[in-house]
Amino acid sequence: MCHIFIYDGILDEKRKSVQETSPYHGICITNNKNASFANIDAENGFKNIDRDISKYDCSLPSLKKVVLTLEN
Repeated sequence: MCHIFIYDGILDEKRKSVQETSPYHGICITNNKNASFANIDAENGFKNIDRDISKYDCSLPSLKKVVLTLEN
């Protein structure tokens, strides 16, 4: 199986300083050796398309468990 990941490269203005200093910009792609990847740099008119998935090989902290209770 082959996965294709496309990232627009647009960083959230409110979090830009944190994202630019982070090695993964809030996106982690792990255990995808046969994956195709492109950061298409949409924010800059697609001038610097980057296909290096290794920059996003990381892990994020697990999310807390969410329990929803449905009522009729």
